[in-house]
Amino acid sequence: MHAVNHEVVESVVEWLSCKEGCWLATVVSTWGASPRPAGSLFAFNAKRNLVVGSLSSGCIEDVLLEELRELGTSNAPFLRTFGHDSSEQAKIELPCGGSLDVLLEWHTFASFDHFEQLLSSLNQRKSVCRRNDFETGVLSVREGGLLSTTISLSQKRGLSHMLGPVERLLILGLGEPARYLIPIAETLEFEVSLCEPRKEVVDRTDLPSGVTLYTDILPDDLIQRQFNDRSCAIVALAHDPRVDDLGLIAALETDAFYVGALGSVRTSDKRLERLESLGVSKSRLSALHAPIGVDIASKTPPEIAISIAAQLVAARAKREDK
Repeated sequence: MHAVNHEVVESVVEWLSCKEGCWLATVVSTWGASPRPAGSLFAFNAKRNLVVGSLSSGCIEDVLLEELRELGTSNAPFLRTFGHDSSEQAKIELPCGGSLDVLLEWHTFASFDHFEQLLSSLNQRKSVCRRNDFETGVLSVREGGLLSTTISLSQKRGLSHMLGPVERLLILGLGEPARYLIPIAETLEFEVSLCEPRKEVVDRTDLPSGVTLYTDILPDDLIQRQFNDRSCAIVALAHDPRVDDLGLIAALETDAFYVGALGSVRTSDKRLERLESLGVSKSRLSALHAPIGVDIASKTPPEIAISIAAQLVAARAKREDK
């Protein structure tokens, strides 16, 4: 599963390549309880009557689509505010009196190169800043910068929107906690992969759908090749030092924003001693979440998966604040 913003950019590229104009909506600011954060994208292709992405739980989209169908096209981007007016707030039923500002842009084939470049950079796992200069109408993409999704808008400078690549979660070891964690992580917009080099485990276990399985590569090699940037999280759930230790040694040398390992306090202490004896520095070991997960007194595999997912969300938010 791709992150929603990534899917929106992919769809815009596809539509523009077919010379079909489309609307792109970007949440630029929110106040109060908002269903989607600033930086969220939504696209509408009137010709196909298709939408991708979301701005809310559905109430705003209905109002917006009605307005866009009546408008047709527009040469200049414009801002639409939802929820500031009390009568509209009641009509669209935003939660807890929330409101949000949405930038609306009409794009045609003339914008194709811009969005193709944006998609290419994201597919290469680069953070990028998309800009729309309102004074000149020039669209540009600049690679690099902070990873987190940040956005700014002004009449003079136009739109500046930073987007990061799809976040990846690599799970080491196919067991019950992994089976429950996979669908939860996908719901949280992680692209989930599973590394299980133990053939006997793969043969006796049904694999959940929607996950990429690696069986013919050791976890350290896989991590070094594909799971080494700040958009990656790695969790060791094999409960087998032959699998977990190899992966953890490699993971703690990367820029992954989260590394965690399953086990009790006693098992985790022994693991730390073992990894330190294998050359992992104490400063690197301090980044390891072990025992893994938020402490919710979890006992069962589903509870463990929930605790891990909660810690992943917290770690992702902390990374974006930096």
